[in-house]
Amino acid sequence: MDRRNAYPNVTVYHPDPETAAEYYRVLGREFPELNASVASDPETLAPMIPDTEILVCFRPPVEALKEATSLKWIHYVTAGVDALLPARNHLQGVTVTNFAGRPSVADYAMGAVLMLHWNVRKLIDDQRAGVWDHFKTPPLEEFTVGVIGLGSIGQDIARRATGFGMTVLGMRRSARATPHVDQVYAPDQLADFLPRCDFVVLALPGTDGTRQFLGADAFRLMKDSAFLINVGRGDIVDQAALIEALQSGQIAGAALDVFEQEPLPKVNPLWAMENVILSPHIAGATSRYVERVVTRFGEALEHYQRGEDLPHSVNLKLGY
Repeated sequence: MDRRNAYPNVTVYHPDPETAAEYYRVLGREFPELNASVASDPETLAPMIPDTEILVCFRPPVEALKEATSLKWIHYVTAGVDALLPARNHLQGVTVTNFAGRPSVADYAMGAVLMLHWNVRKLIDDQRAGVWDHFKTPPLEEFTVGVIGLGSIGQDIARRATGFGMTVLGMRRSARATPHVDQVYAPDQLADFLPRCDFVVLALPGTDGTRQFLGADAFRLMKDSAFLINVGRGDIVDQAALIEALQSGQIAGAALDVFEQEPLPKVNPLWAMENVILSPHIAGATSRYVERVVTRFGEALEHYQRGEDLPHSVNLKLGY
């Protein structure tokens, strides 16, 4: 008997051909019994999608998903599933799981706190110039970090901040108690939350409700000594208002891993700001990333084959 007939049709989609091929290779190595196909463009995906039962993907074309009549499960290879939201009306009854809980994002966030707190850019510039500027810096335990978005990544950030002795404030849709968070606020309490924070860390998903969450009014509520760190999505922040706040000294600085447009255009003034640390959306780009995603997929596949609820499921109505 051909065992492959007993297994579902799995399609791998990623718009980068090399990455798509890597996912396909690792899936084939770890699960040779699967009926797997791979695509990296809409034209290749189109004839595959009607018979696809499981889609392992990143940013699949919305039009193709409308034809996914056999689709039962989407395993999205990143935490944020905002690219699926335009197709959610066509995905009713489809289970969506994501690759949430990446500790490297929390590592990045706390690394950004440390770099901004000790003004590492100045230290590097002084080193290059041979300048011995002996300045004093208070310990982090005297400071407050506010984490907006207390999903798995936000909670990892809170846990790390607690380890540094910082006061940790959090914000989530329902202001319920959360481990490692001293006080939790609801979104309508932003005016009370922001003035207390020395560091504001954004760990929100990209949804209709989070778009432009922080704008000019929010920056006016922040301390002029406060820093913004964004490891969520670029469109959570009104970028023009952020640039104005950074240029005017309304806030002290920022560390940004995500942007409204990626790659960030070379003409964007953020590149030249001395109070800004930029990185090219790498906070979650860990080594052996594909293997980690496939391992998570395999854990969920066992539940799927037993007809059980899948771990790390996403509610597309909420966007996370």
